[in-house]
Amino acid sequence: MSRKWMLVLIVGALCTLAGCSEQQLAMTLMNGQNTDLKALVGVKEGNTELGGIVQWRKKDDIDWGPEPTEVGAYVRYYLTTQDAIIEDTPESSLLAPWLDRLHARPYVGLDFLGSTDCSMRHVQPNWVVGTTFSLEPKDVGDAKTFINVAYTDGDQASGDTFVGLTHVRRW
Repeated sequence: MSRKWMLVLIVGALCTLAGCSEQQLAMTLMNGQNTDLKALVGVKEGNTELGGIVQWRKKDDIDWGPEPTEVGAYVRYYLTTQDAIIEDTPESSLLAPWLDRLHARPYVGLDFLGSTDCSMRHVQPNWVVGTTFSLEPKDVGDAKTFINVAYTDGDQASGDTFVGLTHVRRW
């Protein structure tokens, strides 16, 4: 499948989801051990998020350009909100009040990535396990920014750990 058809499928999936109620636009920028930049843009409804990925892998050559090394689609499923609680701390920490307010929301998902150098029929799935962290409960306000920590493994990314920011905004 060519890159053009892959982009048409991603845009079609996003347009289909845009007709649903309570949709949110989710934008994520992450940096990983083996990845310079991973950008995700998707539509989130309820606990499910679908969208497209553009990824730049680390390169040895100096000619790093604006063209990504991998493109594809992703799906994420967010589990219920879990609150992180500090327990059994022997002495009070400067971070304790901040961590007491921290809200964590774990997720699982799949990334379907293909190299821009090859045809898109070589798309490989990678599984993702991650958590978004916020200082506010999940349903506060129209826009919210999260710290995102994720672990990705599979054929395209073996054991890559990512850290970044996710911004979710209601439409």
